[in-house]
Amino acid sequence: MSTSKNFLLITFFALSMVVTSAFAQSTPPDDAPAGPGGDWHGGGPGGPGGPGGPEGHSPLGQNMKTIAMGFRTLHKQITDPSKKDDSLKIVAKMKDAVKKCETYEPESASDVPSAEKASYVADFKKQLEGLSDTLDKLSTAISGGDTAGASKLMDEINQEKRAGHSKFNSKD
Repeated sequence: MSTSKNFLLITFFALSMVVTSAFAQSTPPDDAPAGPGGDWHGGGPGGPGGPGGPEGHSPLGQNMKTIAMGFRTLHKQITDPSKKDDSLKIVAKMKDAVKKCETYEPESASDVPSAEKASYVADFKKQLEGLSDTLDKLSTAISGGDTAGASKLMDEINQEKRAGHSKFNSKD
């Protein structure tokens, strides 16, 4: 082969490697540790798993997320008697998260005039106490194998959530 053909082949090969690497998708190595944001490249504020996202990862937001995830899981399995023990554990985690939420003020309280703030926060805590009571009833229904009653209580929890979010959460 002539020198010019070799030069062209080598140039073509090098150029194709550069183009391929420029357009290749980045994937994590198998042993890449998750970063503080939850994904392999580290995430960060506002990024996947990082603080500052739409849910906000304040302690209140984290506990509310625990409640929401528990609700979603229960919704899928509430009528399955074989998931009774798992459902009871989920309700216990939700109840614990509700108890923790009661120690915080909703973020929306900062938008309430100071003269009304104490009442607003008291209403928030009362809403959480109602949820806690409903979770106690749900635990009793699940323990007793009352799947119909548990389903009805799930509907009640969903209504409580909607009412609470419309009053206390400007994002939802």
